[in-house]
Amino acid sequence: MAVYNKLSQWCHLHTLGTVFPSLRHLMASSNPLTFVPPQDKMAPFPHLSILNLNNTLIGSWDSVDHLSTLPSLTELNILNIPIGRNLDEKERRFEAIERFPQLRLLNKSVISVEEREDAERWLVRKYREPSNHAPATCHTLLEKHGPLAPLVNISMAPACDVDLEFYFNGQGPEVHRISLYQSTYDLKVWLSKMTKVAPSAMTLFYGDIETIVVTGLEEMRYGSKALYTYRMKKGDHIYVEFK
Repeated sequence: MAVYNKLSQWCHLHTLGTVFPSLRHLMASSNPLTFVPPQDKMAPFPHLSILNLNNTLIGSWDSVDHLSTLPSLTELNILNIPIGRNLDEKERRFEAIERFPQLRLLNKSVISVEEREDAERWLVRKYREPSNHAPATCHTLLEKHGPLAPLVNISMAPACDVDLEFYFNGQGPEVHRISLYQSTYDLKVWLSKMTKVAPSAMTLFYGDIETIVVTGLEEMRYGSKALYTYRMKKGDHIYVEFK
């Protein structure tokens, strides 16, 4: 772990990778890192699968592109970094997803097949014209999807608020309108104020009314996961179990 060590240059982490070539999990959050160098400096991390760069100062998509050369990386955390501030949360996520074809989790949230497909199409539309700032994967995606017409006057953002049915220890339903642009933990905090039960003393489960009979309930285990990534819609269920 290299958390809070005031590391400002990637070479410091490069040294760590040289000493521990079998390193699989690197926590480098809350360091003043501003830039990640190109591929030739990535050699010491052949087995790194989980990388946490939350709350660093990385401020360019070029740095993120360079991280995509890590051959074994499957989970990346880049919350609260000064990048893509001109994009909304979903667009920032799309920008990151398509730089990492092998990535399975981004910011503790699973990347579904559907989300990756949406991200690919969004990226192709965004970089329809040649640009030096387009990610390296853009050419491959253009060959895969072909030229896509721009989405004129169509918002790709999910609904901001939705009415959900809540069940508390099996009792309910209670219908509440909630914002989908909050995290699972934020929802727990809101429920805590209503139920007087601490967030740590409750477990949440999500049920899609269209598939719940077949797929059952999904535990909402990642506190930082945005609710809209569950693709919640009106009438879906949230089950709250108190410990």
